[in-house]
Amino acid sequence: MHVEALKLILRAPCKHCSLVPVPTWLVKRATAVLAPVVANICNVALQSGILPTSQKQAIVTARLKKPSLNPGDLNSYRPISNLSFLSKLIERTVARQFITHADNNHLLPERESAYRRLHSTESALLVVFNDITLAVDDGNVVAMAL
Repeated sequence: MHVEALKLILRAPCKHCSLVPVPTWLVKRATAVLAPVVANICNVALQSGILPTSQKQAIVTARLKKPSLNPGDLNSYRPISNLSFLSKLIERTVARQFITHADNNHLLPERESAYRRLHSTESALLVVFNDITLAVDDGNVVAMAL
């Protein structure tokens, strides 16, 4: 986990949250010292199923969904949660472990594209297009409801 924590810290974007007194660039510079601590916190959180209370906080702001929407209408906004650096690392660790587990144990449907490496809306569209093309080539009638 120590090596994984090291990679996660180094790959993390240099965004800063005012909940964390230390700037992200400084955390990245001290990765060699902090990686074992981060790995330990992640391991304890995963083993216990409990996220430290200090990591359950976020600064939530409202952002207009589209510039063309009415700023006076609350439905025109979406919430943006700014999390601490450590809670983002824990979140990425959980996501990575879940996806690895789901892939290794074939828990996701074969055609699931969300949250999978090398899959996207484009690959899902290509699969549907290919299925339609093959069906038409075989002389079948194809109907699609969206």
